Amino acid sequence: LSHIVNGGRTLIATALLAGLISTGIAVVLGALAALLGGPVDRILSAFANFVLVLPRFPLLIVLAALFTL
Repeated sequence: LSHIVNGGRTLIATALLAGLISTGIAVVLGALAALLGGPVDRILSAFANFVLVLPRFPLLIVLAALFTL
């Protein structure tokens, strides 16, 4: 039972950190797009649309293979 509790604590901490990092990146990129506008906004929007189009599961497989090297 103690392993489950300790694992759950690690899981929550990792998820919280990932959420904070992704929120920080999104805020910075969104502010750049809003302040600079024009081509920067179009490039960042195109990149965001590209990421949304990618299928999740194959992307996770590729990322897992890259991080195990």
